[in-house]
Amino acid sequence: MKRRGLPAAVLGAGIALFLTGCALMEERASYQPSDNTAMIAADGTLEWASVEEYGEGSFSQEELADFAKARIGEFNESLGAGNQAESQGDERLPVSYVSGELGDGRAVLVTSYDSPSRLLEFAQYIGDYNVPFVQLEIAAASELAEELSGVPLVDRDGRTAEKLQELLNTEGCLAVKAEGQGLIYTEKKVSLMSEGCQLRDEHTVLTAGEGVSYIIAE
Repeated sequence: MKRRGLPAAVLGAGIALFLTGCALMEERASYQPSDNTAMIAADGTLEWASVEEYGEGSFSQEELADFAKARIGEFNESLGAGNQAESQGDERLPVSYVSGELGDGRAVLVTSYDSPSRLLEFAQYIGDYNVPFVQLEIAAASELAEELSGVPLVDRDGRTAEKLQELLNTEGCLAVKAEGQGLIYTEKKVSLMSEGCQLRDEHTVLTAGEGVSYIIAE
């Protein structure tokens, strides 16, 4: 079958799918990114949505999903996790297929990861240049207390942060450390961010174009 008008990520790595509400966790089912986005759940787990425009062609959604799962399975197998792409029960694979769809001229893939660094490893493995980050960490804010103490932070209104110590002592407060400019969505509301970050809404931040960005969400 002739494949026409598919996104570069599909042709090169088979990884670009369309996000649907049912693919997301129930708590954030209303969030549907229009751009490549790192999505962080309240418990700190990570999903990645890769979004691309594509020309209408003859590549079916089922074929696209099968191809994506095959690449994920290959990667997992290379790590000794077996050639599988979808987690079963409480099992967590290094990379898991979440959902995919083609529609309205867009192709978007949603995948989940057992750690933030795995996203970067997988992107390099498949040659997915949609992932802009060269460093990505997610941790309890208290774990990065010493590092954060030396970072100029601002609140959602752009004012100099005055509640850092309070947040560091707040149970469940998450800190995100990223290098590379890209969108990060957090299920928790963004409270503080480092200078150079741009707040898109109370859950979404575009990280700085240069240097390391920090986001604190509660």
